[in-house]
Amino acid sequence: MSDLLSYLDSVSIDVVKRKYYNANKVNAVFDELRAQAAELLAENEQLRKDLSVRSQEQQKSLEAMESLQRAYREVLSAAHARADEMLASAEKESAAIREKAELREENAARSVEACLNTVRVRAEQNVEFINMQLQKFLTTLYEEENPSAAANTDDMLPGDTLTDIKSRVSAISSEISALEQEKP
Repeated sequence: MSDLLSYLDSVSIDVVKRKYYNANKVNAVFDELRAQAAELLAENEQLRKDLSVRSQEQQKSLEAMESLQRAYREVLSAAHARADEMLASAEKESAAIREKAELREENAARSVEACLNTVRVRAEQNVEFINMQLQKFLTTLYEEENPSAAANTDDMLPGDTLTDIKSRVSAISSEISALEQEKP
């Protein structure tokens, strides 16, 4: 547009003496003005088309950006939902594993307790058996030394032997008691 104004400023129409115009020169200037105006109109139309295309491209870009943002939000929402599902599943699995571990621990404790009870019972039986065998042995020894002796073997044993036997039986009983106290 500034080119047109500078051109119009440079145009000079020669005025002949008596104030007549040269018709050819005036027509030439008008033809040139028409050509430049047509050029400007064409350029203006092209610029409008370019602006329209760019506006449409900008609108498409905005729509694409909004579409990408919606897709991003949807993907993010889906990812959060999936993460929540995975977390809930992991928590359920963790609870199930804890329950199994607790059951195993309880079963192990029961098994150990049963084993300790069995050991305790067997130890008591062994002590009784040893005591019985010792009584028989001592009774046999005493009867060989005193065939006429009668009933109570505690009275028949020599003092040191009887004390030794009682201390050993007490030690075995103490060990059994200690085993019973150790069980959970």
